[in-house]
Amino acid sequence: MRMRSLFTASTAAALFLLPAMALGATFANQSLFLSKTDNVEGETVLVYAVVSNDTAEGFSGSLTIEEGDRTVGSANVSLTAGEARAISISWTPSAGRHTLTATLLAGDGTKVSEESALFNVEKKPEPQQEGAVAFDTASEVESSQEIQEKIAEYVPAVAGASTPLFSTVDSLRISGAQALESGAQWARAQSKESDTPGLMGSVGRMLSTLLGYVFALFLYIVKNAALFYPIFAIAILYGFWKLYKNMRTRG
Repeated sequence: MRMRSLFTASTAAALFLLPAMALGATFANQSLFLSKTDNVEGETVLVYAVVSNDTAEGFSGSLTIEEGDRTVGSANVSLTAGEARAISISWTPSAGRHTLTATLLAGDGTKVSEESALFNVEKKPEPQQEGAVAFDTASEVESSQEIQEKIAEYVPAVAGASTPLFSTVDSLRISGAQALESGAQWARAQSKESDTPGLMGSVGRMLSTLLGYVFALFLYIVKNAALFYPIFAIAILYGFWKLYKNMRTRG
């Protein structure tokens, strides 16, 4: 009788744990975080969720981040056995306290894991000077998540090592986009508000307009992940080639 009870309890425990063992992937502790610590309304940040697959089999599913009934964004998730990765989704919040919930789904739509976190977003400060040019910060900076998924698909050996690099570069892209947008609006304001008369005023306005277009072009490249990362990779390779060439010349 005792052996039968022990067998029944063991069987029940195994059946209870079977779904979790089959699904495998889960969130790490306190895995939800933002790309910036000081967040202001209207500024785009990246929401990161760290997922891991502790089983001996691969996992394929999706990650969805929501605030209440509103979906912030979603991304596909593919993890090899034993792999952990930070998945990023762009978010442009309003001021106030926000509770975000990340849900990890298996390929068949079954909920695997869920994680929530509370974030505070400050109100945008008012312009300090009367008549100062007001500008919006970078509105949409694409995440590198799709590029990371392609790397994981075709070169899985380097996928895990490249995640911190992509996280750092994405954060720098957001800061750069905000600076470029500020510069573009400053240039546009200068082209319209210049009081210098005559030829010098015309030249100044023309240069300000041209500078505004340059800022806008770089802003478009920085915000578009599919454009930015190939150019970034070419620039890095060119830098290494120049370094190698200089070293050979000196040698």
